[in-house]
Amino acid sequence: MVYRILLVDDEPIILSGIKFLIDWEQQGCEIVGTARNGQQAMESIRSLSPDIVISDIRMPVKSGLELLEECSHLPSGPVFIMLTNYQDFDLARQTMRLQAVDYLIKTQLEPDTLITSLARAKAECEKRGKIAQVDVMEQYMQSHETQQLQGALRDIVNHPEDLRLRRILSQQKMLQQFCFIQILMDPSALPSLSSFSHKERKQLMDWQRELVEKLAGNLFSHYMVALPDYQTQRLVVLCWNLEQLPDLNLFSSKLSSASTNTTQMMLCLLCSSVFAEESCVDEACVELAQLYQYHYLMGGQLITPRFLLGAKPTLKPLELQDITNRLTLELRAKNRSAALTLLEKAKNQLAQTPHFWQDGIDFCTELYSLCGMALAGAAPEKGGFFSDSASVLSALRCCTTRQRILDWVDVLARHVDAQLEAISGFRSNPTERAKQYVQEHVDEKITLQDAADAAGLSPSYLSALFKKEYDQNFMDFVNETKMRRACQLISEGNHRIYEISYMLGFENAYYFTRVFRRHIGMTPTEYQRSLRQ
Repeated sequence: MVYRILLVDDEPIILSGIKFLIDWEQQGCEIVGTARNGQQAMESIRSLSPDIVISDIRMPVKSGLELLEECSHLPSGPVFIMLTNYQDFDLARQTMRLQAVDYLIKTQLEPDTLITSLARAKAECEKRGKIAQVDVMEQYMQSHETQQLQGALRDIVNHPEDLRLRRILSQQKMLQQFCFIQILMDPSALPSLSSFSHKERKQLMDWQRELVEKLAGNLFSHYMVALPDYQTQRLVVLCWNLEQLPDLNLFSSKLSSASTNTTQMMLCLLCSSVFAEESCVDEACVELAQLYQYHYLMGGQLITPRFLLGAKPTLKPLELQDITNRLTLELRAKNRSAALTLLEKAKNQLAQTPHFWQDGIDFCTELYSLCGMALAGAAPEKGGFFSDSASVLSALRCCTTRQRILDWVDVLARHVDAQLEAISGFRSNPTERAKQYVQEHVDEKITLQDAADAAGLSPSYLSALFKKEYDQNFMDFVNETKMRRACQLISEGNHRIYEISYMLGFENAYYFTRVFRRHIGMTPTEYQRSLRQ
């Protein structure tokens, strides 16, 4: 190994003297640079990464002592040999406290003295290198062990019979006086959710996990947040060494508030009882599944075991085979009215029959598949609802309540309606349908997702198609339409400006004013004043 050396002294003659005092190459060293003060030296340390710095103590701008102290805070700073005069012995002793390996008196600097000091510095470099390697390995092992624990916690809720997962958690004493908290994410409030890429969905869950991690630390002494389940948008928190459950209402309200403000995702918390030991894992997971089923049928933001104490509805199988068989025939016959009637009947069955969450998901998956196959090749444009099955079915699996399932069936029906009407020629092209939707709903909050559903396209494809056909961004068209409506309402004189902004679906009057100025060329108040004049 060749050790990289930086020389620092404000006297050029001293720098030259040290350079030629010994054969550096023979000592396994290379001088990579020089500096005239501590400030220059700090810049060289950052750019050249020397192993050893030989520095004067007294220098202008920044002293060698200040330089040494600053480098002591670096994660992998260089080893220092300090140069001093007789009168600087007190300063020299301070440098030793800051872990300089040696100090040399300039007037007594000889080749043998410098070589001996270099040997100490090289030994210190090697020692620090080994310590750094050990630290890196320890950090890796700790990180690997933590990830293994977090992965086991994520999986054990669905596979409590897996003894390997139990062993991983029990070895860390995490299954003593423990409870599970499962956090269900509902991303349906997010605008343009279906246009999110897999990477964006993953990032959203990672942000959500960070929120849970921070807030849980304020409430629980012993806890771990599992690795996210990206497919079903769920998180699991394990708490242990609990005498009793803490204030979960406070945790739920703070987490929901932070989530709404940060990621716009709505949450539900399912919290099990406190269980004594590892042998209770099966019981805990069964209880968690019961809480999930209760939430699916009844909804709610915080579900605890006390919700299970009342009379439970008798769960029944969904008898929908006759509906699916008839729906297939009506779709192939392009019988729009009959197909929509059958979808409405299927929705009513889902709403009226208490059933397992998985049965509802399986039935909707079957509905989507048979509609897609029956309408294959009939889509007016590529990029429609039935061509992006991975995203659609992923969104379906994130429906954690029966009401969300029913909403999803409504979306399916709208797309079937759009496809069949397009085939029959009842409507114009998809972008015209989107424009019509905007004009009909101008007094409401309009999202790209809403318009895409009306047009029978995916949000990303509608956006690209609209731009291509009209050379205008879709949301610009929405705002332009709303501003024309705003002008009409202002001219009528029946409402105040802030009332009009809320009537048109804007969250606040400030943003409404910005959009109005961009499209009309003046603020709403200025426009109102111009009408009076």
